[in-house]
Amino acid sequence: MDHAKITTPRLPWIDAVRGVVMVLVVLGHNILGLMHSHMLVLTPALNFTVLFMYAFHMPALFWVSGLVASEHRKPWPKVALGWLLYLVYPYLLWSFGLVAMQNLLASGSNFPLPWSSLLEVGWHPVSLFWFLYALLVAKVFDYVAGLWLGQARAAWFLLVATFGASVAMLLLQMDGFFIYKIVTCAFFYELGRLLSVYRQHFFAWVGALKDRPGLCAVAAGALASCLFGLVWLTSMQYVGSLKPLYAFQDLILLTGIVGTAGLVFLMLLVKRFTLVSGLLQLLGVFSMVIYVQHVFWSSAVRVAMKQLHFAMSAEYVVLLAVVLAGLFLPVVWQRIADRLNITPWFGIKRNA
Repeated sequence: MDHAKITTPRLPWIDAVRGVVMVLVVLGHNILGLMHSHMLVLTPALNFTVLFMYAFHMPALFWVSGLVASEHRKPWPKVALGWLLYLVYPYLLWSFGLVAMQNLLASGSNFPLPWSSLLEVGWHPVSLFWFLYALLVAKVFDYVAGLWLGQARAAWFLLVATFGASVAMLLLQMDGFFIYKIVTCAFFYELGRLLSVYRQHFFAWVGALKDRPGLCAVAAGALASCLFGLVWLTSMQYVGSLKPLYAFQDLILLTGIVGTAGLVFLMLLVKRFTLVSGLLQLLGVFSMVIYVQHVFWSSAVRVAMKQLHFAMSAEYVVLLAVVLAGLFLPVVWQRIADRLNITPWFGIKRNA
């Protein structure tokens, strides 16, 4: 196998998509966190907003991860080392950090996990770090299948297999929501990988769309309207609920595809607005550190503002503060860590 390094030019719209997803992740987690802390009132509009975000933001993140995956270009020892350093190690390190923070600051934590939860990380991920766990599973299956079947056939095979497994779990009403979540996320990872296999055609098509803002606007609007309708029709039973993760497990393949496609068209349109596009690209470049660390920074600000007895009338000021902290303080931390050359200690690097 030829393992020569193949370089792909950095595409701003990919970073922008990741940046939007990070905004949605941080916003969603903080809305739920403030609700559980009784610092934010659950209104129907806010409830629908959270449900709308959860209908597609993680599928979009896995799709981008598959689209930019590069393990298939490297020999397996280097691939395995990369997984250990940048998926397994940060998964264990930051899981420990989150459980430690929740126990040391138990009075400020909504649902502190017991120390014993660290003994179950092999099959029961800690909180938001399920993403690293699921991403590792998707990457391992994709790489091994690629060695046996070749990249194109492996992507098609795993795409069909994960789709079939997702549908079968729904039809058979099988228990195991976490397993279902891994399977559906692996589907979107493979959808990204399949487009990566045919990247010359796909990127050429996307490149042609960049010069057609009218078409992008119409497509983004149509897909957003479709997603809005799907969320509206399926979310009625979840009004007043704080468990949006379960709201779309029956339709997540559909809402994920619609939302991800709409997001791509929207980012091709937004690129014309330099300031907004540049900010989203910045967040996209630092998306991994934002995902891993935002809960720490946002929680610290939330606890501090709660101790300062911010009135309910300032609830959206609190929300804005914790979201900004979760988005930008990890970026500041990463830049400082890069300067001090201590980034490898924490298992996080900028996105390629």
